[in-house]
Amino acid sequence: MRLRSPSLNVLVDKETNIRKKRQLLHNQARRTDCYPGAKKRRCCRHTMEVVFKELPGYEFVLQPYGFDAGYCKGPCPYRYNPANHHSSLQSLIWKQKKVGAKPCCAPSKLDKLEILHLDEHDNTKLKVASWSNMMVLECACF
Repeated sequence: MRLRSPSLNVLVDKETNIRKKRQLLHNQARRTDCYPGAKKRRCCRHTMEVVFKELPGYEFVLQPYGFDAGYCKGPCPYRYNPANHHSSLQSLIWKQKKVGAKPCCAPSKLDKLEILHLDEHDNTKLKVASWSNMMVLECACF
């Protein structure tokens, strides 16, 4: 019987800390977060904390322990934060004729989430996976 020696995998990000901080500030500044105490809650980003260990089927995720997935909610009044030109027209037509669908609040910008988990073929190794479109950064009216 041969014992395997322990190993440590170190993940290194090539970006500098300055760039990460600047990118984080940029993403946060453009968020359409809901503000507590606002009288009218229009389409905005709400916080939704996710803890993987609490979700059946996601216990294999080692890191991050949890993250803010976010979600979009709120009414889309006339000309409020349109996602595109079509949304602007849709909003105008709804206001004038009450025809078609009213614009609805939905994610307009999403970001990936990198997770650390055990290799499914060799549980002595760690793997990093990048899951796309996991975090809502911005909301708009579509």
